[in-house]
Amino acid sequence: PAYGSNAGPNTSCSTTAITPLTDVSTSAGATTVKNAIDAMVDVGATNVPEGMAWGWRSVSSASPFTEGRQETERGNDKIVIVLTDGENTYSTVSSDPAGNKSTYAA
Repeated sequence: PAYGSNAGPNTSCSTTAITPLTDVSTSAGATTVKNAIDAMVDVGATNVPEGMAWGWRSVSSASPFTEGRQETERGNDKIVIVLTDGENTYSTVSSDPAGNKSTYAA
């Protein structure tokens, strides 16, 4: 579902693609990352565990992203920064859509 959809696991999620791993030791790379951060917009609700999971996937050398260096490569520091308000919260589009307090119920 697209941003603003009222159903599915993408409820209220942005459709902005993840910025690929970027070498920030160059000014162009640093600018790319800074611009991506500046373009972020909060829309409420925070799924911290899901954000960490996707952050780890993006630096991993395994699928679904394969841009990360191999875990055994020397000098390979993997860092994930999670931007959050610190409140692990979820929003619902209905107070009780399926009679069991879950937005994603069948």
